[in-house]
Amino acid sequence: MGKAKPLQIGSRSFPSRKSAEEYTRTIRDRYRDGERITGDDDLFLRDLINLHSDKGEKIDIGITHFTVGKDRRWGTTRCFYLVRRDGSDTDFSFDNCINGKNPKQDILDAFRHAVADQIISFKAKAFSLEKLLVCPLDGISLTRETCDVDHVPP
Repeated sequence: MGKAKPLQIGSRSFPSRKSAEEYTRTIRDRYRDGERITGDDDLFLRDLINLHSDKGEKIDIGITHFTVGKDRRWGTTRCFYLVRRDGSDTDFSFDNCINGKNPKQDILDAFRHAVADQIISFKAKAFSLEKLLVCPLDGISLTRETCDVDHVPP
């Protein structure tokens, strides 16, 4: 295993990518959903987004500010959103900014995206039955937030 390489994001230096990820998570966790990110945190995110592999597409016509919120497809993961000058917004992966593009993860995300509507529909139906749902693997009670739905290989 190699020695951790330092990382520079704007004016901020990190001893490793992991420490940059941890710092970025602390920013995310410091704000409530929908709250505008301000001050040094905003400046850091402006530097961070410039490292994203699709920064041109993400930034588009320019950024007014950043917020935090749940991802819109699944509603389970908190992420950063950048708000553009025209009022539109988009989420972005700080992992992509810090570690670069991950082709394997991109493929897995594409597969998951392809069946997302089926998964969301299945969960909605399962939790509308007004009965207690229990994990078949460990017997723990499930909620929409704690359950995972996956396809079984044919």
